[in-house]
Amino acid sequence: MSAPLIGTHSGHFHADEALAVHLLRLLPTYRDSGLIRTRDPTKLDQCHVVVDVHGQYDPDKSLFDHHQREFKITFPNHKTKLSSAGLIYLHFGKDIIAQATGLPKDNMDIDILYNKLYDCFIEAFDANDNGVSPYDSTQLTNCGIEKRFDDSGYSLASVVNRYNHHYDNDLGKTPEQLQLEEDQRFLKASAFVGEQFSEELKDKWQAWLPARKVVEQAFKERYKHEEQGRVMVLPEGMPWADHLYQLEKASGDVEQNQVLYVLFPENKDVDSKWRIRAVSVEGAGFTNRKDLPDAWKGLRDKELDQVSGTLGCVFVHAAGFIGGNKTFEGAMQMAQKAVSTTQPNSADLKSICGKNAGAVKSAISSGCGSNADLALADFNKVCAGVTPNDGGSSNSTSITSSPGASATGGSASGQSIIVYTSTYYDSACSCTKTQAKTTTAVLGPSGFPTMSAGTNSTVPTAPVQPSGPVATSGGSAGSTSPTSSGSVASSTGAASSLELGNFAGIAVAAVGFALAW
Repeated sequence: MSAPLIGTHSGHFHADEALAVHLLRLLPTYRDSGLIRTRDPTKLDQCHVVVDVHGQYDPDKSLFDHHQREFKITFPNHKTKLSSAGLIYLHFGKDIIAQATGLPKDNMDIDILYNKLYDCFIEAFDANDNGVSPYDSTQLTNCGIEKRFDDSGYSLASVVNRYNHHYDNDLGKTPEQLQLEEDQRFLKASAFVGEQFSEELKDKWQAWLPARKVVEQAFKERYKHEEQGRVMVLPEGMPWADHLYQLEKASGDVEQNQVLYVLFPENKDVDSKWRIRAVSVEGAGFTNRKDLPDAWKGLRDKELDQVSGTLGCVFVHAAGFIGGNKTFEGAMQMAQKAVSTTQPNSADLKSICGKNAGAVKSAISSGCGSNADLALADFNKVCAGVTPNDGGSSNSTSITSSPGASATGGSASGQSIIVYTSTYYDSACSCTKTQAKTTTAVLGPSGFPTMSAGTNSTVPTAPVQPSGPVATSGGSAGSTSPTSSGSVASSTGAASSLELGNFAGIAVAAVGFALAW
């Protein structure tokens, strides 16, 4: 007895029906099925199951088309309309997983894998075929967010599309020959995406799912390594991120229970080197909750030992998301130092400064020397909530914060002038306003702002003196500049001084320079 036929459309093919056909062939019923690719309704009627064509969705008749105007079926608790891949997975996914794993269909792990595989694999096929992007492109454009590179050839859908094209000379070939060659290319594409599905299933079943219990135990024990539980240690490399995010959410207070760094050995050898990985913001790729320190990025071996103050360092990636040490003790010391480093995350600086974040960071770093990390951290504290705003002229940008700092940039006599208002902060940087002052910063020969006093407005409350080094300016001849050691020198004149906790004063001056620049 011959196996039942699978039908789909001929012509240009896509990733969804290529995957749908392969998914069906993972089931015993269709393992040896032939495939008919046609748009002829009479031929499709001969098939036992039809996907992505025939204008009907009727699971009782094994018809799985999604192109109908009235079609609005989605996977449970999702918003993306299903494609032919999603439809086949919706109806047969648990059977496919049970067949591949040997688990009973009613096993709880089948449900977990069924939902996980849709989230991390199948839904993208549905979205691609229905013209749904991961992000709203209009909103991205309105926010001025530009794509960094072209990834159009990187997706599974783009790989499948390449199988559509051939460059042979078709002169003299019969329609039957041309159709046969097209069908062969489709089968190659179907085998390709099918293999990716099977590998994804294997990974989630044999690595991701077992890792949950291990990550859960490590999450419970994290306070053994760092008093606030910000460093988690795993006994081996494994897919931990998904489980960590879920465990943090289940703990009740996500902010208080966030892990910043995860440590794990490179292999199972007793003398294995160890890795330290910065935890990414959920769903944000390589945007981390806290990078490894800027001063370590891109360094290796002895140079990294010297800068980090930790022996046995191997490397820290230039992007700051991962590093290594020869021993567990060394990796733990790196993690504990990284946790206490007072630098802001790139994501934090970008939220404050928008598209000017890179220029702001460069200006502060170049102006504050070895104190750049401290200045950046104070800038982040003082100016949190500051929103960049177009001042309406070609050479003017303003920042508004309450309480906080504001700056407008312009030009006069060939020099860039930055005028900003600053506020006193108490030692805890709690934004207690005591005095506000408008000060003019003029770019000196070095390109970093020197400051001269402007108008002064006093809020009738008792001043609270800031702690730590203070950037101070006053008098028309006064200036503030970094000393050779990286500390901040100050000079005073007749006018009262500008003060912000730690290095925030010079940091605000730097942002003014960056925005005008």
